[in-house]
Amino acid sequence: MIVLLPEGRAVCNADMTKLVKIVPTEVQGKKSYIILVKLDDDAELMIKTVENHDEALALADDVTNRLNDEEGEGDDDDVSVDESDANEDTGTNEDWNDDDDESSSW
Repeated sequence: MIVLLPEGRAVCNADMTKLVKIVPTEVQGKKSYIILVKLDDDAELMIKTVENHDEALALADDVTNRLNDEEGEGDDDDVSVDESDANEDTGTNEDWNDDDDESSSW
């Protein structure tokens, strides 16, 4: 399930998110805050850079809430498959094995 974050960023697996962090920086005397999402593979996704601490906290809270909401909902959404649809013929491994037997003369 893809979680859409602010500024057009997205995370494919919300449950693989380690943390959301705010990194204070100062460039040429100008202080700013970078909001990052750290993923399970230690990759970091930059969301946005803001100029004041309160705005950074609000944005980090928004990102955290979006990720947490998606984690809880993703498990329930996957289970809601109608069992009658699941029993339809969708091409099982047996069908694939039949093809292998016929074309084993490579």
